[in-house]
Amino acid sequence: MGVTYLGKKVTVSDMFCDKLSFTIDDIDNYDCAHIVHVINELVSLKLARKHWSKNYKHCVSIFEGEFPSKMLMLVQWEPHFMNAGYIRVELNPNYADMNHVCALLMEILPGGIEDVHTKARITRFDVSLDLVGLQPDELLAYAPGKQISRIYCKSGKIETLYLGGYDSGTIVIYDKQLEVKEKNSKYKTNIPVPKEPTTRIEIRLKPGMGIDELLHIKNPFQTLVIRTFASMSFVHTELWRLFFAVAQSRGAQDALLMLDENTRKKFRPQIESVKCDWYNPDAIWSTWHQLLSEVFWLAPTKAALMA
Repeated sequence: MGVTYLGKKVTVSDMFCDKLSFTIDDIDNYDCAHIVHVINELVSLKLARKHWSKNYKHCVSIFEGEFPSKMLMLVQWEPHFMNAGYIRVELNPNYADMNHVCALLMEILPGGIEDVHTKARITRFDVSLDLVGLQPDELLAYAPGKQISRIYCKSGKIETLYLGGYDSGTIVIYDKQLEVKEKNSKYKTNIPVPKEPTTRIEIRLKPGMGIDELLHIKNPFQTLVIRTFASMSFVHTELWRLFFAVAQSRGAQDALLMLDENTRKKFRPQIESVKCDWYNPDAIWSTWHQLLSEVFWLAPTKAALMA
């Protein structure tokens, strides 16, 4: 969906998942041997590489083809700690070839994809969207009950903003162009850089539940409030620009409390009344069941039945 405001066109992408992890506990000795056998075969074919892991005895990265090639997922098994699932899988569904991932899991897991549908506990699901045409420093974002925990700025502009700590529902807002450039430079990759200014909104869920329960969670975008600097009428005054900068880094309420009462009465309605026509949490969340169907290889009829 794309909306033009004050001469700027903002396009809101569909929701997607850019980090997923799940664990499976119900594994017997025969199944363990099956998993080890399949993964050792992948390693011998140079389709997987072994790694050290802090939480698991065994860890491999699995690739699209013979290493070096595009990484598909991380698989870990035999945890060091009792409260961890026997096998853990981590991937980026927005980046990986999900048909290839599905085919590999059919081989690795004794019950194939049905194990994911019936036994998996989803430990991480980052639900995200991109705002194309905007940079993070143009936004004022806040969520009731979530304080700004971290903020990264450069040359007076916000590059990354964290709302909330490390619990489920942490919101991260960042400059996607900059993030891709830095990743390409650091890891010598060639990921395409967005052609237009792009702000990614990422809500990091740690549900700890199965797929059937995940279908029914509340819309986390409902608690995220977004305003834009350019939409407010005091944009050209120096005091307003300073106030907006403080509100971005300290939160709107703290920034308002720093003002005298008369100024506060002028600025508060500005923040509360301005709406971003392009940001509609209900419309964004309307594709949630479809997204889960795509990420977890659910047939549309099965997803509807589970919902």
